[in-house]
Amino acid sequence: MAIQVTPGELGSGVFWVGDESYPTGQFFIYRIQEIVLVSSNEVGHVALYGHFSEFIDEQRNPFSSVEAFIAYLNKAIFSDSQEVSKGYEYGYEYSEGSVLQYDKRRRYGSHTMPLSGDISEDLSLEYFPGEGEGFIFHKSSSMPSLPESFEKESGDYKPNQLNIIKYQFLNKGFVLYSIMTVPDYEPLDVYDGMVIHYDFNQDIGYRDYIKDKSGNGNHGRIVNPDDVEWVSELSGFKVMVGNNEEADLRGYFVIPFSKSLGLVKEKFTVLVEYGKQVRSAGSFFGTYSLGSGNNGFRLATVSDGRLEMGVNPESQGSDGRGRSTGDSGTYPTDGGTLQCVITYDGDRIRFFTDGKLNKSNDVTNGLNVHNDEIWTLGKLNGATASYKSVIGRFAVWNRVLSDEEIAAIDVGTINNELVEVVKYCPFQDIIINSDLDAEGATDSWVQRQCYNDPNDILVSSDVARSGTTSGRFYLRKGLRYQLKKHRTEVLSLSGMETEMSRMKKWMSYSIYFPSDYYIDPSHTIAEVIQQLHVGYSQSPPISIRTQEDGFYMQICYGDFNSKIEEEAELKATMRKYYRFKKITPGEWHDFILYYELHPTDGIAKLWLNRELVVDHQGPTMYSNDLEYHYSWKVGLYCSQWLAGTLETIPDERLLYYDEVRIANNVAPAYVMFSKMDPEGRRAISGVEYPASYWEKLIE
Repeated sequence: MAIQVTPGELGSGVFWVGDESYPTGQFFIYRIQEIVLVSSNEVGHVALYGHFSEFIDEQRNPFSSVEAFIAYLNKAIFSDSQEVSKGYEYGYEYSEGSVLQYDKRRRYGSHTMPLSGDISEDLSLEYFPGEGEGFIFHKSSSMPSLPESFEKESGDYKPNQLNIIKYQFLNKGFVLYSIMTVPDYEPLDVYDGMVIHYDFNQDIGYRDYIKDKSGNGNHGRIVNPDDVEWVSELSGFKVMVGNNEEADLRGYFVIPFSKSLGLVKEKFTVLVEYGKQVRSAGSFFGTYSLGSGNNGFRLATVSDGRLEMGVNPESQGSDGRGRSTGDSGTYPTDGGTLQCVITYDGDRIRFFTDGKLNKSNDVTNGLNVHNDEIWTLGKLNGATASYKSVIGRFAVWNRVLSDEEIAAIDVGTINNELVEVVKYCPFQDIIINSDLDAEGATDSWVQRQCYNDPNDILVSSDVARSGTTSGRFYLRKGLRYQLKKHRTEVLSLSGMETEMSRMKKWMSYSIYFPSDYYIDPSHTIAEVIQQLHVGYSQSPPISIRTQEDGFYMQICYGDFNSKIEEEAELKATMRKYYRFKKITPGEWHDFILYYELHPTDGIAKLWLNRELVVDHQGPTMYSNDLEYHYSWKVGLYCSQWLAGTLETIPDERLLYYDEVRIANNVAPAYVMFSKMDPEGRRAISGVEYPASYWEKLIE
């Protein structure tokens, strides 16, 4: 049956493909010979994919050619006036709307192996205008010579540092490039060559497709979505497909062909987290159609529970096949998954499980293993969908990952507990809970510690980090909590640990410093903005403080002695100070803290605005804290106000807090960071931990 494509009414801002509507101006046309794809990275959907002859216009007339179909789509999807989009000033063979889309690729070198010599290969004549972009990773004592077609836009080359040269094909014979320098950058670049990555961690409102996280826009379309079950687990989500007893109603994923997938040829790597609920043989992925005789590769299961890859299986047969071996290469049947990395270098198929080599199989050389067909996950195209499959993650690279890179990929060994955000409330709920506490309620988890003026702590709509409100904390000189100290804080006690081995947590919060925030160089008195307590009456083992125009973290340790507690601020043997970053009035400051409280072997890591600013290992609490009283606070505490000092201090303080969370740490760091920073304000650096650290963590 033909699929009808219909422009929306003028001003409607939509176009129709069959019974589905899509927004105009956000989709783009890609063409491979007579195959047309209309997709959107921004919206995250594929609107249509197929041969031009499969479609009809609003008058139900077929199209005479692919050119006529593309001209019609230009009118339908790019503007409410239904005029053909002119795109940029550069000429295109195929219009891609008013926003230029690129197939991203790292064509030259990588972070770990940058080039050092001249770049002589001129690719501009091989690509259509606007078709793609690429990156050159280069590190040398001098700027390399580039092809004559390369025209510099911005940036300067830094000798003996890693330089990323980004280039764009704007017209045949004309390439625009810019240079970005990354000093002292050494990590493995596991994303080098990645063409597709599904981790299924997408919002519940967008589960009518599978989002590709590789940056190539290879999103998957779900067939029979009612059959697909999304299951939450420690490291995110996994999907269960093929649940229906009727084979024709089982769910699977269709991945439209794209140029980036076409780069998967002689050498490649596949990461798959796979399991089933029964032992059975059958293919669950393929880049070709069953019985077509075309070259391609597939992934399958063996009846005894091992995984299998077939390279050009319809022409090579068993000569192009490799299988995992032993218990470590056998998928589970309890709803869990086996993480397996499979590489093909033209001569061998190698299976890695838990980062270690499981088996290497010599195969007949099978070059050009990809044809111009859709990929299918959950089945081989043309075959029956696999029964009761579990998929946790799926990724493909157009190169062979090294053994070191494979070993560095997290292996999901922590799989027996769910990530638990112990406490999280918008400030509206935090204040309600503190009111309940004041009334003697037993289930509240926040206590107020302030002078008890109605304006000390309240919900405010002045500013918000997320949503429409935040917590407003006001402190005025002379108004003291319980007539003792100047503090305006909220305190949490419930749900906290009493055993030292469990005092390992993540905490996150955001603080807004108003534009008129008082900063005076003579103001050397510290003010506390967040505290962690573990004992009685001592200074907090970990606290974040402001002084003059900057921040610092204070860590207390050693033998606590109440007689010298007041002088302990001056004792370097009981304090460690980490100074970092300056306060920026008029802006939000996003903090994420990971800590392990221990008298000798603790950890304190702090990120400010996505940058690791404190990385402490060593004691993080007093050695003689034997009676634990674990709690945390956010808010203002100014212990030295009216303490007899002649230093200049403000008469009042006003800060706003929002997005306060505290959570356990049973998951890998990158998972926890996303939990503590759910809006995607992710860390640039500092979330990696060695595998041995996490093994120690869950003992």
